[in-house]
Amino acid sequence: MSRSHEHFKGEETRAISFRSWLTHNRPDLKFVETTGGSGVDHKIEKDLASILEKEQHICAVYSMGGGNRAIIQMLEQYKMYPDSYIAHDLNQENKALLNAGRISFVLHDEITQDISAAFFHISRANNISLTEPSTPNGSEVHIIAPEL
Repeated sequence: MSRSHEHFKGEETRAISFRSWLTHNRPDLKFVETTGGSGVDHKIEKDLASILEKEQHICAVYSMGGGNRAIIQMLEQYKMYPDSYIAHDLNQENKALLNAGRISFVLHDEITQDISAAFFHISRANNISLTEPSTPNGSEVHIIAPEL
């Protein structure tokens, strides 16, 4: 699993949930995590190189922090080709990687809707009247897969 920064709350919550589910449901798999690249390719490459030098095989990647092109290039440099690669956020880099078949699928939500919903609920809790946003509970998570 790759995260951009260890104190980024959205990623931290996802990471805890993912790690908990994986260790409970697949105790046969070794969980490896890199944190701190902040989506910057050269930082990701440096952090990932130290992990890949010690690992024999990476069967899957869940990247929630960006820098996916750099992660994929590092895996290929170490002759590792995961069976599944999950990215987060449908940005330009992930669209290109998805269309090229380099990642398996993308988890995507609308951050602006999520922020709007959070602001609405914080305002409501503080007795500030606002018009309810179109998505008062935040956005839905979409799973984007390549066309077959």
